[in-house]
Amino acid sequence: MTSAPGPLPHDGLYTRLGVSPGLGVGVFALRDIPQGTNPFRGETAALARIPAATVEAIADPAARRMYLDFCPLVDGHFLAPSSFNAMTVSWYMNHSDRPNIACDPDLNFLAARPIRAGEELTVDYRTFSDHAGHFVDLWNTGAD
Repeated sequence: MTSAPGPLPHDGLYTRLGVSPGLGVGVFALRDIPQGTNPFRGETAALARIPAATVEAIADPAARRMYLDFCPLVDGHFLAPSSFNAMTVSWYMNHSDRPNIACDPDLNFLAARPIRAGEELTVDYRTFSDHAGHFVDLWNTGAD
């Protein structure tokens, strides 16, 4: 293994996982994030497009639940990581009705306003996933 010149792994790092009160895991700002910044710049993993019918046919309920819990549904396809073992920090953002992160049409996450160091990053799931509204309604009523 050799050391390569150029950017180090922490260059451009804005976030890390942390404990989100009442929600378990969340994503938190390590430093201030200017409005319009993609705090996950450098994530390069391609998304797999899995037909909803394929997910519905998965016999293992725990495996099927991974798609429902983490993957946006867009035009009848779940957008999933190439492996659930390779999920990056952005997959762990929690939902908020008053988010500080917006999602653009290409599914890039951008700071919707300036975000302070230590603040949890949240996004409105309904802005980029066809099935998120159902889950948000369940969460708001305390159902699972």
